Amino acid sequence: YITVILGAVVSATVVLGFLRHGVGPTVLTLSLLGLALPLFTAGFALGRPSAYAFYALVCPTCGARTGLGADFLFRQARCRICKTVW
Repeated sequence: YITVILGAVVSATVVLGFLRHGVGPTVLTLSLLGLALPLFTAGFALGRPSAYAFYALVCPTCGARTGLGADFLFRQARCRICKTVW
């Protein structure tokens, strides 16, 4: 979720700057295409079921997808539903 939120913040900031005549159209275009678009793309790509499967974030017990870590450094994942740690 963080990449989508960052993309939205970058987009809103640059568009507001453009509307207030603080930045030019070149900066607007480069910021939206160079910063916001890759952030949105990464956020949507990492939210797909195939990405969860690739990074082993699917519970082996119940099959639910999770993004919850068992510890602070995310060395192990923990299922939200059945609380299994793997």
